[in-house]
Amino acid sequence: MKEQKLLYTSYKTVRSHLTDMFYSYTRLVLKKFSPINYRVPSERKLRDKIHGKLVRMGKLTLYSTICSYCVMNTCMDMIGYPAVVIGKSMQPEFNEFLRRRQQAVNSSQSFFTSDLDKVWVSCWKARNFSFDRGDIVVFYSPKEPYDIVIKRVIALEGDSVITSQNEPIKIRVPEGHCWVEGDNWDNSVDSNKYGPIPLALIFGVATHVIWPYRHQRKIGSGIPAHLQPDRVQPRESSPPPEAKSWWHHVKVFFYFFNP
Repeated sequence: MKEQKLLYTSYKTVRSHLTDMFYSYTRLVLKKFSPINYRVPSERKLRDKIHGKLVRMGKLTLYSTICSYCVMNTCMDMIGYPAVVIGKSMQPEFNEFLRRRQQAVNSSQSFFTSDLDKVWVSCWKARNFSFDRGDIVVFYSPKEPYDIVIKRVIALEGDSVITSQNEPIKIRVPEGHCWVEGDNWDNSVDSNKYGPIPLALIFGVATHVIWPYRHQRKIGSGIPAHLQPDRVQPRESSPPPEAKSWWHHVKVFFYFFNP
C-alpha cells in the first residue's frame, strides 16, 4: 500500500513538473512571436530612410552622367564623331539628291532630314594640322564663330592659287593658312569670299560617308577636275637642312655645363 502511494506521488510530481515546463515554454514562444513585440518604424524614420536612398541614387546618377559626358566628349574631341552635311555647297560630293529631287524635298521635311548625307569626321586625322590638297575639312567659320563649315582644301601654305571669281586674282597662301572652297561654286561661301583660313580653325577631316546606306563610301583624295586643280601652283620645295655633325652636338651638350 505504501509502495503504491509512493509511486502515485512520484507520478503526480513528474506530471506537475512537465505541465509547468510546457506552460513556461508556451508562454516564452508566445511572448517572442507576439505581434506586440514587432516594432513598427515611425513615419519619420521611414521618411529619412527613403530620403537617404534617393540621395544615394541621385549621387550615383550624377556621378555616372559626369563620367559618361567626360569620356564621350574626350572620344569625340580626340577620335571623331558622325555629322550631318546640310546645304548644297559641297554638291555633287554630298547631298546630290537635292539637285535631282528639289520638288520632293520642298514638300516633305521628313524625307529631307532622313536623306541628308552623314559623314564621319575624324578629329584624330586633324590633330597635327597636316593636310593634303583635296582633303575635305570641317572647321569653324571665320565669319561666324558659332557656325561649323565643311569645305575642300584647294591650296596649302606657300602655294599660289587663282581665285574662281569673275575677275580671277592670283593669291599666295600665307604660312599657317590654307585655301578652301566648296565643290559647288554657285552655292558656296568660301575662301573666294573671305580669303585663306587659319589652320587652327580646322578640327576634323571628313573621311567616310556613313549614311544613307546606298551612299556609303570612303571619300577619295585629290581635287576633282571640275574645280580646275591646274590653277594651283604648289610652293617650291626648300632644300633639306644640312645635317649637324657629331661635334656640333657635343659642343651644345657641354654648353649647358659651362658656369
